[in-house]
Amino acid sequence: MEVTVPVQLLTIKVSKGLYLRDPQESELGRRIIGEGVKLLDKLGFEGFTFKKLGTRIGSPEASIYRYFKNKRQFLQYITALYWGWIKFRIDMILRFHKGRKERIEALLSVLTEIGTDDPATPFVDEKLLCRVVMSQSKKVFPINKAEQEGGCTKEYRVLLRSIGDIILSINPKFKFPLALSSTLLSAAHEQIQYSTHFTSLTELKGRNSKKMLREFLKVLLAPALTQAKCHTK
Repeated sequence: MEVTVPVQLLTIKVSKGLYLRDPQESELGRRIIGEGVKLLDKLGFEGFTFKKLGTRIGSPEASIYRYFKNKRQFLQYITALYWGWIKFRIDMILRFHKGRKERIEALLSVLTEIGTDDPATPFVDEKLLCRVVMSQSKKVFPINKAEQEGGCTKEYRVLLRSIGDIILSINPKFKFPLALSSTLLSAAHEQIQYSTHFTSLTELKGRNSKKMLREFLKVLLAPALTQAKCHTK
């Protein structure tokens, strides 16, 4: 089952503390996001600078500082943007898929497509964004309680709760919805990376890698689904 999302210029909500001016609201800002992701993917966080990004987009370095205080905040922003994008995809499940089984199947579709570019956000390549978040985001991990509450982890927590709500809609008595949600999300990202870059570490590779990933995620979901069947008997 595929989750079809209307093609439009989406605006993904990101915590206000992660920018000075929301780049999604202007053409220059969207170029900063898209080209910034490409440059981070190419150079890594250490080699990335606003000066290099300004040269890439043909805009003064100072123009980027109108949107972000520094490159750390920029990486935090695009990390939050990534989790918010997946959250948006989950929201589509809740809107168009009401049945319990439909919601699980649609959730699996979202999780198996996280490494795929989304035409609904033409200003950024989610395939590259996924790669950058997986390889670079740990370098801007929240360093204090304030950042933990308002930084890029806020969008991650909201995403986990959304997945957890779907699990609880199947089995209200399941004890570990957040733990299972984080496990599903981590497993999906890890296996997508392994299937591309470390094929000796996984069986999920080749032409059928997405189909196999879907089957693997179902195995992880099995405890919650099995308990749900027991409760309905």
